[in-house]
Amino acid sequence: MKTLFVFIILSLVNNLFSQLKIDAGEDLYLCDSLGIETLSPHSKNRSHKLLGGNPTVIQGSPPYRFKWEFVFKTNLSSLPYIHASNILDDTTIANPKINFSYLFPNRKYKIYLTVTDSLNNISQDSLTFAISQFVYSESIIYLTKNKNDTINLGGANIGQGMPPIKTYYIPNTYVDSVKLTSWTPFNVQYRVYIVDSLGCKSFEKDWLNISINSSSIISTETNSLFSNFHNPINDNSFYNLQSLSKVNKIEIYDISGRQICSSTINDSIFPIGKLIQNKGVYLLTIYQSDEKVSRIKIVKE
Repeated sequence: MKTLFVFIILSLVNNLFSQLKIDAGEDLYLCDSLGIETLSPHSKNRSHKLLGGNPTVIQGSPPYRFKWEFVFKTNLSSLPYIHASNILDDTTIANPKINFSYLFPNRKYKIYLTVTDSLNNISQDSLTFAISQFVYSESIIYLTKNKNDTINLGGANIGQGMPPIKTYYIPNTYVDSVKLTSWTPFNVQYRVYIVDSLGCKSFEKDWLNISINSSSIISTETNSLFSNFHNPINDNSFYNLQSLSKVNKIEIYDISGRQICSSTINDSIFPIGKLIQNKGVYLLTIYQSDEKVSRIKIVKE
């Protein structure tokens, strides 16, 4: 009876160990921005560049034999196939370290793990890995746009990343569809970064500078508000309003956007030359009674 009891216990222990279970580990995603590699936000709770679980073997009967397998066809004559031995420091250990230098960035790969225990039980698992890489352009693109021109900023020239990607601009003024109907600010320079599907974020880079051309803030409709509109002006210049009822207020700004004058209209004669003391480029903003806002760029010589 005692012998039978011992046999049952040993059988239970053997069955317990024979239920071999392994864990190839969580998917591994790295971000490479300007040569600096970091774990992506989608690769939390794992060691940097190490494959396998913690532990990799959960049950079974030791000792264990590990075999990591990976094959990728490159279409390169010098290296037609990439194997696990090309990218792992050891294909026969539980937690090998991966080397991404043989692999193409911005695509996902799958690697397989097979474990055999001392009782020849076999278990298999796999994981996905990838490295997201950004390529930068140091140049700044300068664009000049006229009134009501619309442009699409599109993707910044910082390249690639794991698609799909989303582009962010700092500041976010006029972003997505840039419609330059306002003169302020006179120049907009954007810094841009992208976030890809792995959660990898590129560094912010100077990318685009947009300037509003002088023609963008001159309107024939605005000019018709004055009977004697002329440009440039001098100290003795004045504008004669066609109708007092059409205009509520006039404001004058310098090229940096600083307001130098704000005047309600009580007289049809507007002494523009006296109100602007220094030579330079200015913006005349006219608030009309029908709630329209008109703008004229003027130069004082």
